[in-house]
Amino acid sequence: MRCLMFLSLLVPSVGAFAQFDAPVRQHAAHVHGQAEGQLAVDGSSVQLSLQIPAHNLLGFEHAPVNEAQRSALDATVRHLEESAWLTTPPAADCQRQELTLDTPGLEAPEDGSAHRHHHAHEHDHGGDEHGAFELTFQLDCRVPEALTWLELDLFEAYPANESIRLDLLTATRADRITLGPGRIRVDLQP
Repeated sequence: MRCLMFLSLLVPSVGAFAQFDAPVRQHAAHVHGQAEGQLAVDGSSVQLSLQIPAHNLLGFEHAPVNEAQRSALDATVRHLEESAWLTTPPAADCQRQELTLDTPGLEAPEDGSAHRHHHAHEHDHGGDEHGAFELTFQLDCRVPEALTWLELDLFEAYPANESIRLDLLTATRADRITLGPGRIRVDLQP
């Protein structure tokens, strides 16, 4: 019964799910080591959204307070933006269409005394929230029938990132899977 309730929430429309254009905000407490995400495949379009506690990638979850932390944040942002951690079958000929990266809770104070990252979306979150990386990634695959899997490797470079719980929705599959250091491949077939 729980499976049917989960599927009824996910299945109403693949197209509607694939049209989200901002990461889903997680307002509940997060768990260090665990990231959350959504992956939707609709024909040739792939949309991936990830919410990762900053602790998983940086070892801290506040605005950088020194040069070492600023350097770590810069390096992590560059790594995420380069997208080498996301692999698709070469035969699918997938091209990145858009990448949006937000770092709530990691922004420097507005007094100009520290470095501030500029990303596509910046929000005033207020309060004492924990820093995070919120990422939305869009791909277009020219040969969608060859898109049978993809790999998300955000574990080797970030050992504190222990798992990614991923909601998966395709034309033939609605599922929740867990990725980790020993399982980085998402099979898109039923």
